[in-house]
Amino acid sequence: MSKTIGKLSIVDASTISLPLALGNWAQVSRKASSVKMHLRLVAASPEVIFPDAMVPTTANVGDRACAVELVIPSDTTYVMDRGYDDYKKMEGWSKEDIRFVMRLRERAFTTILEESTFEPEGRILRNPKVHMSSAPRADKEELRLIKFMNEKDRRYRLVTSIWNLSAEDSLKYTNAAGS
Repeated sequence: MSKTIGKLSIVDASTISLPLALGNWAQVSRKASSVKMHLRLVAASPEVIFPDAMVPTTANVGDRACAVELVIPSDTTYVMDRGYDDYKKMEGWSKEDIRFVMRLRERAFTTILEESTFEPEGRILRNPKVHMSSAPRADKEELRLIKFMNEKDRRYRLVTSIWNLSAEDSLKYTNAAGS
């Protein structure tokens, strides 16, 4: 556990296909039957990793719907993939001082409020304050956008409620969690 970020909790989902004959209770279309496991995996230390919570659903339930049960106030930093990008939930988490780092979809709307001045640290391309929407509002929570390039020159965007880490350190924790 890091003193800076607490425990890491990785929130993600996996889909399991079932034969129609055995999985009619989980049928999601005429030809497909599948379930989803929405999991919160805690990395308390490099040696201590364990599943902490799971929400089972049929595969047609989106990841966003399960975030309510998996992202709760605690001494953890949540690392999530882009399936959990719900602007209102992110704003609520920030208001509740829930620390999170989330990869954003390309089509995610961000309104730049203030560009930060920083020395480009290798892979970091941008690091502004943003609102997660197409229009700024005075009552919205400010979040941090980190745009970076990975080792294979692919561009990614992260949004986070964490302000006390450098952009480069935020990437380290995200990479450690496998996002």
